Amino acid sequence: MGIENLKPHLIRFDYEVKNSLFPVLIFDRDNTLFDDQGSSNLISGFKWRAGITSLLRQLKELSIGIAIASNQPRVGEGVCTLTELDEFNQYSVSQIQLESECSVFAIACCTHQKNLGCNCRKPNTGLLECIAALDPLMKIIGFVGDSEVDFEAAENYGIPGFDVHHIVGDQAKTRCQEQFWSLVEQCT
Repeated sequence: MGIENLKPHLIRFDYEVKNSLFPVLIFDRDNTLFDDQGSSNLISGFKWRAGITSLLRQLKELSIGIAIASNQPRVGEGVCTLTELDEFNQYSVSQIQLESECSVFAIACCTHQKNLGCNCRKPNTGLLECIAALDPLMKIIGFVGDSEVDFEAAENYGIPGFDVHHIVGDQAKTRCQEQFWSLVEQCT
Protein backbone atom coordinates (compact mmCIF):
# COMPACT_ATOMS: atom_id res chain seq x y z
CA MET A 1 0.00 0.00 0.00
CA GLY A 2 1.37 3.42 -0.96
CA ILE A 3 1.57 6.24 1.58
CA GLU A 4 -1.17 8.10 -0.30
CA ASN A 5 -3.58 5.37 0.89
CA LEU A 6 -2.65 5.68 4.58
CA LYS A 7 -5.50 7.30 6.48
CA PRO A 8 -5.99 8.29 10.13
CA HIS A 9 -7.86 5.93 12.43
CA LEU A 10 -11.00 7.83 13.44
CA ILE A 11 -13.59 7.29 16.13
CA ARG A 12 -16.55 9.64 15.81
CA PHE A 13 -18.84 10.08 18.78
CA ASP A 14 -22.47 11.09 18.87
CA TYR A 15 -22.93 14.73 19.71
CA GLU A 16 -25.65 17.30 19.60
CA VAL A 17 -25.89 18.53 16.02
CA LYS A 18 -25.50 22.28 15.80
CA ASN A 19 -27.40 24.51 13.41
CA SER A 20 -24.73 27.17 13.34
CA LEU A 21 -20.95 27.45 13.37
CA PHE A 22 -19.50 26.04 16.59
CA PRO A 23 -15.97 26.28 17.99
CA VAL A 24 -13.83 23.21 18.69
CA LEU A 25 -10.46 22.95 20.40
CA ILE A 26 -8.29 20.01 19.46
CA PHE A 27 -6.20 18.39 22.17
CA ASP A 28 -3.26 16.05 21.94
CA ARG A 29 -3.89 12.96 24.07
CA ASP A 30 -0.74 11.66 25.82
CA ASN A 31 0.93 14.07 28.26
CA THR A 32 -1.75 16.67 27.47
CA LEU A 33 -5.08 15.24 28.62
CA PHE A 34 -3.54 12.25 30.37
CA ASP A 35 -0.16 11.42 31.84
CA ASP A 36 1.73 8.93 29.69
CA GLN A 37 3.64 6.52 31.85
CA GLY A 38 4.74 4.24 29.03
CA SER A 39 1.43 2.40 28.96
CA SER A 40 -0.53 4.91 26.91
CA ASN A 41 -3.06 2.42 25.56
CA LEU A 42 -3.73 0.40 28.70
CA ILE A 43 -6.74 1.39 30.78
CA SER A 44 -4.81 0.39 33.91
CA GLY A 45 -2.35 3.20 33.06
CA PHE A 46 -5.03 5.89 32.77
CA LYS A 47 -4.18 8.98 34.83
CA TRP A 48 -5.43 12.55 34.37
CA ARG A 49 -2.99 15.37 33.78
CA ALA A 50 -3.17 17.71 36.76
CA GLY A 51 -5.63 20.56 36.22
CA ILE A 52 -7.08 19.31 32.93
CA THR A 53 -10.56 18.37 34.18
CA SER A 54 -11.06 21.90 35.50
CA LEU A 55 -10.06 23.31 32.11
CA LEU A 56 -12.46 20.96 30.31
CA ARG A 57 -15.33 21.98 32.63
CA GLN A 58 -14.66 25.66 31.85
CA LEU A 59 -14.68 24.94 28.12
CA LYS A 60 -17.97 23.02 28.48
CA GLU A 61 -19.54 26.02 30.24
CA LEU A 62 -18.49 28.19 27.29
CA SER A 63 -19.88 25.69 24.72
CA ILE A 64 -16.44 24.95 23.27
CA GLY A 65 -16.29 21.48 21.72
CA ILE A 66 -13.41 19.05 22.13
CA ALA A 67 -11.67 16.71 19.69
CA ILE A 68 -8.47 14.71 20.10
CA ALA A 69 -5.60 14.22 17.63
CA SER A 70 -2.87 11.79 18.61
CA ASN A 71 0.14 10.05 17.09
CA GLN A 72 -0.02 6.38 18.14
CA PRO A 73 2.87 4.65 16.33
CA ARG A 74 2.86 1.76 18.82
CA VAL A 75 -0.03 0.25 16.85
CA GLY A 76 1.96 0.25 13.60
CA GLU A 77 5.00 -1.08 15.43
CA GLY A 78 2.98 -3.99 16.83
CA VAL A 79 3.48 -2.93 20.46
CA CYS A 80 -0.28 -2.60 21.00
CA THR A 81 -3.33 -3.53 18.98
CA LEU A 82 -5.98 -1.37 17.36
CA THR A 83 -8.47 -2.97 19.76
CA GLU A 84 -6.41 -1.83 22.77
CA LEU A 85 -6.20 1.67 21.28
CA ASP A 86 -9.96 1.79 20.71
CA GLU A 87 -10.71 0.48 24.21
CA PHE A 88 -8.45 3.09 25.78
CA ASN A 89 -9.93 5.87 23.66
CA GLN A 90 -13.51 4.81 24.47
CA TYR A 91 -12.61 4.65 28.17
CA SER A 92 -10.87 8.03 28.13
CA VAL A 93 -13.86 9.68 26.43
CA SER A 94 -16.21 8.17 29.02
CA GLN A 95 -13.96 9.61 31.76
CA ILE A 96 -13.90 13.03 30.09
CA GLN A 97 -17.70 13.02 29.95
CA LEU A 98 -17.99 11.79 33.55
CA GLU A 99 -15.51 14.28 35.02
CA SER A 100 -16.26 17.37 32.94
CA GLU A 101 -19.50 16.71 31.05
CA CYS A 102 -17.65 17.71 27.87
CA SER A 103 -18.61 16.10 24.61
CA VAL A 104 -15.74 14.75 22.57
CA PHE A 105 -16.64 14.91 18.90
CA ALA A 106 -13.92 12.62 17.62
CA ILE A 107 -10.54 11.08 18.22
CA ALA A 108 -8.24 10.85 15.21
CA CYS A 109 -5.06 8.81 15.56
CA CYS A 110 -2.12 8.20 13.30
CA THR A 111 -1.41 4.53 13.89
CA HIS A 112 1.38 4.27 11.33
CA GLN A 113 5.04 3.65 12.01
CA LYS A 114 7.01 6.85 12.46
CA ASN A 115 9.09 6.47 9.30
CA LEU A 116 6.29 5.87 6.75
CA GLY A 117 5.90 9.52 5.76
CA CYS A 118 2.09 9.58 5.99
CA ASN A 119 0.16 12.86 5.95
CA CYS A 120 -1.62 12.14 9.23
CA ARG A 121 1.41 11.96 11.53
CA LYS A 122 1.83 15.27 13.33
CA PRO A 123 3.33 17.75 12.50
CA ASN A 124 1.47 17.07 9.24
CA THR A 125 -2.15 18.18 9.18
CA GLY A 126 -4.00 14.99 8.19
CA LEU A 127 -5.45 14.39 11.68
CA LEU A 128 -6.78 17.94 11.89
CA GLU A 129 -8.18 17.75 8.36
CA CYS A 130 -9.90 14.46 9.20
CA ILE A 131 -11.59 16.02 12.23
CA ALA A 132 -12.56 19.20 10.34
CA ALA A 133 -14.18 17.12 7.58
CA LEU A 134 -16.67 15.61 10.04
CA ASP A 135 -18.93 18.63 10.19
CA PRO A 136 -18.90 21.72 7.95
CA LEU A 137 -20.19 23.84 10.84
CA MET A 138 -17.26 22.93 13.09
CA LYS A 139 -14.66 25.69 13.39
CA ILE A 140 -11.34 24.49 14.76
CA ILE A 141 -10.05 27.38 16.85
CA GLY A 142 -6.80 26.02 18.28
CA PHE A 143 -4.67 23.07 19.30
CA VAL A 144 -3.55 22.28 22.87
CA GLY A 145 -0.52 20.02 23.12
CA ASP A 146 2.73 19.37 24.89
CA SER A 147 5.36 19.02 22.18
CA GLU A 148 6.88 20.72 19.17
CA VAL A 149 5.06 18.41 16.74
CA ASP A 150 1.74 19.60 18.22
CA PHE A 151 2.67 23.26 17.84
CA GLU A 152 4.01 22.69 14.32
CA ALA A 153 0.79 20.86 13.35
CA ALA A 154 -1.23 23.83 14.59
CA GLU A 155 0.96 26.26 12.66
CA ASN A 156 0.82 24.12 9.51
CA TYR A 157 -2.98 24.04 9.76
CA GLY A 158 -3.16 27.80 10.36
CA ILE A 159 -4.48 27.83 13.93
CA PRO A 160 -2.87 28.87 17.21
CA GLY A 161 -1.10 26.22 19.23
CA PHE A 162 -1.00 26.30 23.04
CA ASP A 163 1.38 24.51 25.38
CA VAL A 164 -0.68 22.68 28.01
CA HIS A 165 2.12 23.31 30.54
CA HIS A 166 1.44 27.04 30.23
CA ILE A 167 -2.36 26.74 30.55
CA VAL A 168 -2.87 24.33 33.48
CA GLY A 169 -0.85 23.13 36.42
CA ASP A 170 2.01 24.52 38.44
CA GLN A 171 3.91 25.88 35.42
CA ALA A 172 0.99 27.90 34.03
CA LYS A 173 2.18 31.19 32.60
CA THR A 174 -0.10 34.20 32.72
CA ARG A 175 0.63 35.50 29.20
CA CYS A 176 -0.13 32.17 27.52
CA GLN A 177 -3.23 31.75 29.69
CA GLU A 178 -4.39 35.23 28.70
CA GLN A 179 -3.90 34.48 24.99
CA PHE A 180 -5.70 31.16 25.33
CA TRP A 181 -8.73 32.58 27.18
CA SER A 182 -8.87 35.58 24.86
CA LEU A 183 -9.18 33.21 21.90
CA VAL A 184 -11.81 31.12 23.66
CA GLU A 185 -13.87 34.17 24.66
CA GLN A 186 -13.81 35.50 21.07
CA CYS A 187 -15.52 32.30 19.99
CA THR A 188 -18.35 32.35 22.50
